[in-house]
Amino acid sequence: MKIGIVTYHSDHNYGAMLQAYALQKFIKQQLLADVQIINYIPKVKIHSSHILPKINSLKSLAWCIIKLFYYKSLKRKHNSFEYFLEKYMDKTKVYYSYEELLKDPPIFDLYITGSDQTFNPNSIHIYVFFLAFCPKGSIKISYAPSFGYSFIPENKQAILKALLEDYSYLSVRETSGSNIINSLISKNVPSVLDPVFLVKRDEWKNIAKPLKIKYKSFILCYSLIGNKLQMDIAIQLKEKTGLPIILLTHTVFSRTKADLTINCAGPLEFLWLFDHSNYVVTDSFHGTAFSVLFEKPFYSCIVLKEKSDRIIDLLRKLDLEDRVISDQKMRINGNIDIEYNKIADKLEEERKRSIDYLLAAIYGY
Repeated sequence: MKIGIVTYHSDHNYGAMLQAYALQKFIKQQLLADVQIINYIPKVKIHSSHILPKINSLKSLAWCIIKLFYYKSLKRKHNSFEYFLEKYMDKTKVYYSYEELLKDPPIFDLYITGSDQTFNPNSIHIYVFFLAFCPKGSIKISYAPSFGYSFIPENKQAILKALLEDYSYLSVRETSGSNIINSLISKNVPSVLDPVFLVKRDEWKNIAKPLKIKYKSFILCYSLIGNKLQMDIAIQLKEKTGLPIILLTHTVFSRTKADLTINCAGPLEFLWLFDHSNYVVTDSFHGTAFSVLFEKPFYSCIVLKEKSDRIIDLLRKLDLEDRVISDQKMRINGNIDIEYNKIADKLEEERKRSIDYLLAAIYGY
């Protein structure tokens, strides 16, 4: 069986790359199938993965000069992402546009839209991620995509309705996505776990790469959007535990009270940091997901409420909603640890349900 997956896989983003890897790895292991990532890299994104920005204004020139001071660490991070992309993912030839995919589509027995915000109605890549380039009559499956929004703009509803109706099997990552699909095509579809949960903790640990840092015990603050709220919570944890704070961030400089700031980590080092942390504070969905996978006491900070569905939905399924921090004035009270023996059964039940859907969709029963 030959299976093609389209998803966000090449962005230098921890969650995007690791979820793409996880879905491919799981299907390969379960089915011993030939599974490839459809290597769609639009030209508009090619330069965005470069270390230094394209200079087309005074602002971009200033940003380029700033980044030159951090070039060594940025280069290291860039190379780590490119290494992961080459070593851990099987891919088709590169397609730079939807037109190229239409002209010479990769041929598979079935096609899967993978996770992350691949069903985003405002994406310029909508026809790629909704598999509109596939030959007529192709079997199309979605596994845990997200719309990124809780509602669909009226001017996009007809387009999405037509694209969704062409799928053989549909699932989504959030309950809000299930509601959207039901409103558009009157079909009840399951919400399933993000692909990173399909790969067990020991398998993630096996590919993690150590970082040379002076701390053996620490609070990991993983900041995706901004670090003020997360840092406030991390400081509260530091006051309670006496542990140092490590800030993992994509920005090259930031005002922070962290004891150590890391901006050079690739996907493998990301895994190691989560595995070896004692506590985690994050504003990221995948930061939350890997905290659960590695059974770490954590707090999920809601920075953008309109983007919070995926975090809230996951934690609701696991009865972990008390780990959400949504207000700048919130204080950490009560037990800062988590009894994961009570969570394990819930997670395994959700994992089994997700696997059952995926295998049933692939086998067509």
